[in-house]
Amino acid sequence: MKVKQRSVSKLPEIDFSNLGFGKYFGDHMLLRRYEKGAWQESQILPFEDIPLSPANVTLHYAQSIFEGMKAFRGEDGIVRLFRPEQNIARLNRSAERMAIPLIDEKKTLEELIALITLDQDFTPPHIGSSLYIRPFIFATDPTLGVKISETYNFMIIITPVDAYYGRSLQTVKIFATKEFIRAAPGGTGHVKAAANYAQSLYAEKIAQQKGYRQTMWLDGREHKYVDEVGTMNIMFVINDTLITPSLEQGTILAGITRDSVLHLARDLGWKVEERRIPF
Repeated sequence: MKVKQRSVSKLPEIDFSNLGFGKYFGDHMLLRRYEKGAWQESQILPFEDIPLSPANVTLHYAQSIFEGMKAFRGEDGIVRLFRPEQNIARLNRSAERMAIPLIDEKKTLEELIALITLDQDFTPPHIGSSLYIRPFIFATDPTLGVKISETYNFMIIITPVDAYYGRSLQTVKIFATKEFIRAAPGGTGHVKAAANYAQSLYAEKIAQQKGYRQTMWLDGREHKYVDEVGTMNIMFVINDTLITPSLEQGTILAGITRDSVLHLARDLGWKVEERRIPF
């Protein structure tokens, strides 16, 4: 892997007391090209804008996927990732559904760690904040034909962030909509396709106009079973049981946090149910 380091760091420009989300970015990014039928050698480069054709197929037909994970700085000063191999595996599941070439998961994890190690000083020191890591893949063929692209960019960028809803652990008001759907059986609701999020924005706008922070999506067929919330899976504690929608319908993203909570709950002896939940 080739590494080209930034000559002057942007670190002094960052206000760690007011990070927001996606406001600042690390000094470097990872880029790996897919062309001529194979993924090429990766590069770590200074974070910068990239050239893009106006005819880029992703701009027109949304053949794009992404992931989101975090690194945390412990009280001992060490920066740690949380189950990154699960995110990389899920990226490949998204790639398969969106007809994108799969990546080497072991190699990708090694290169991800190399990028984080290089820019580890961007990891915030205070509790509740983290280094958000965004791997993504998008098609790059410059054509208006509706077809599977023959070239792609795989990239990883990083950003120091506060908690998504602020540092205080405030509750989030959610609005259940029966008018719009996020996903339907046979669709792409179970993967992190960029288009899933674009088509949800109008319902999010309506929810926010009503004073809510997020939309709770119901199933796309009958509009009566809980699926998930816009930025997260959802769980309920009913009596003495932890209940969450099952993944069987293929319309819910299999969250890494969801999986972790379920494992911990079972290890602690809690009653856990994964099933359809009527609204």
